[in-house]
Amino acid sequence: MRKELLSDAILYEKLDLMKNDFFGYIEQHSAKVDENLPVFYGHVLAALENSFLNPDDLTFDTFIDSITFKVLDCSVHGGEAEFIARVQTNAGRAKRKSRGTAGIDIMVGLNLLKKEDYLHAAPYLRRYASMDAMIGIAAAYCSYMLVLQSTDQPADGRLRPDVRELEAREQMAELARLKVPIRGIYHPDTVDTTWMDRAFWTMVQVSLDWFPEEQWFLKLGLIKARADGNTEKRAMLLSIGVERFYDSIFFLRELYYFRLEQRDAGGAAGVVKQMMQQRPPGDLEPIYYGLKLSLLTTRKMTYYSFRRQAIMHAMPDLVISLLDCVFELMSGKDHEALLNLKEIKKSFPEVQYFTTTIEYLAHDFTDPDQARVKRAKRALTDAVDQYCRSVLKIPI
Repeated sequence: MRKELLSDAILYEKLDLMKNDFFGYIEQHSAKVDENLPVFYGHVLAALENSFLNPDDLTFDTFIDSITFKVLDCSVHGGEAEFIARVQTNAGRAKRKSRGTAGIDIMVGLNLLKKEDYLHAAPYLRRYASMDAMIGIAAAYCSYMLVLQSTDQPADGRLRPDVRELEAREQMAELARLKVPIRGIYHPDTVDTTWMDRAFWTMVQVSLDWFPEEQWFLKLGLIKARADGNTEKRAMLLSIGVERFYDSIFFLRELYYFRLEQRDAGGAAGVVKQMMQQRPPGDLEPIYYGLKLSLLTTRKMTYYSFRRQAIMHAMPDLVISLLDCVFELMSGKDHEALLNLKEIKKSFPEVQYFTTTIEYLAHDFTDPDQARVKRAKRALTDAVDQYCRSVLKIPI
């Protein structure tokens, strides 16, 4: 196959196709791969080098890591020290970076974790705990599970913290201290990740008991729950966050947008009310949230009540004008909205790139196709929301 210079999107798509081909081969011929690891990794290396024009080192080595996890996962010898050492040697030779053993070690550790061999998984994962929160939490989970599996009982009958439980606590405390993010760099390519999710949520839950004053575990859990579309976990974490840290704008903000996603206008209004009580007088963020909610409910009295507060506390004129335009459109006053838009263009020529987009979307509001109207409304409210939040310096 001739080498090609590809855009990133096409490169990743072609890499995924090639990866899936190798995965299928490994699943069907695992024993053959085990017996001929040098030959197999040679084929992987040749396929990469012959198909792509100089992919970057990270992309190249991540591909090798994914293949390595699949080899270990499918092999009947995947948990045996001698076989693991052979895989590490051959995978290491295939990688580009001389110090690129981290990915291989992590894949070994995650494979052992999946096989519930916590004792041997822990050392592989622990040394890379600070590289990614998922890896650090997986390492702590290994220590924690060894505690639960222990049958040792104190001679005096009194329960004491196990040394491995203290180890798990220290690992979670260190992750919170460093605020290690979920980077997603080292993640096995497998459809079933329930075993990793189980480790994550187990340790987040116990950490909420171990460190009740620490917000980081709740915030990390919310990031993952949102990314996974896990409504149940989001609701649970937000309930805890708002109760424990009632004056934290972070948890109130997250709860507000969660209520909007659930189409719970009453719940969102309650959050705005709580924000108004907790935040300093004149804080524009809760006022903006009241305006945004009014756009979606098209309640004129509520909108103008928050609008008066916005003017009183010096919300930028452009933000108020854009929100007025959207409110008129959402209320079915298309003619008034377009006149308003003309005034915005005249008064704020520096944002013509944005008002032109709004104008195009506004025309779709009168389309007979209701699905098109619905998409236009969603695009308009999302675009204006993001723009106004950036102007008001409200985290997006």
